[in-house]
Amino acid sequence: LRRAIELAPDSDSNKAKYFGNLGTAFQMRFSILGSIKDIDDAIIAQSHAVDVISDEHPSKPEFLSNLGNTLRIRYQRQGNLEDLDLSVRVSRRAVTLAPEGHPSRPMFLSNLGNALQSRFGRLGDLKDIVDAVEVNSSAVKLTPDWHASKPTRLNNLGSALHARFKRLGNTEDVEDAVQASRRAVELMPDGHPLRPVFLKNLGLALEIRFNHVGSLEDIENQIKQCSHAVRLTPDDH
Repeated sequence: LRRAIELAPDSDSNKAKYFGNLGTAFQMRFSILGSIKDIDDAIIAQSHAVDVISDEHPSKPEFLSNLGNTLRIRYQRQGNLEDLDLSVRVSRRAVTLAPEGHPSRPMFLSNLGNALQSRFGRLGDLKDIVDAVEVNSSAVKLTPDWHASKPTRLNNLGSALHARFKRLGNTEDVEDAVQASRRAVELMPDGHPLRPVFLKNLGLALEIRFNHVGSLEDIENQIKQCSHAVRLTPDDH
């Protein structure tokens, strides 16, 4: 991939794709080996991909969203707020450039929601979590139930609603968080490695609603969901 980039003239319409593929390769190696140099190199390559392609190109939103996601990953590793701020900016730009009906628009919205919620967790700015709920809601609405990413997007929405509830105390948020988390579990196939996580998150949402509303049924269901999550989690996890 590096050789392809070196040999490609600036006029090559595929040069952004080469940079993007190189960035993806570095990110995959980072996920396996954990070397910070790989995530740094991924960001450099993905930044080049964004820089060499015009805003009018149909692939620009994808390159921007990938860069935003990688910046958020590096933030999680190193805690540099500049990475998180840039992640929000480029993820938002990806959504702005993706037209209505773009097949990847739900993914771009989801990536933006993750970045916004991460920044809310760091800075506590209410606008970030309000925006996170909005874009995650849009991502869920645009994703059909048969799509493999629908459970994860529902889970992300439930998490954002939970965070907003903790800040504002709006009963509607905790009700919606329970519904989103429950639907995520319903759509998650048996045997999926994330199913215990989603069951745990549903249990947490039910516990919060119990604490707020006082329904005994919620705490009974919370115990049931968390017990199921424990049974599905191997001892060496």
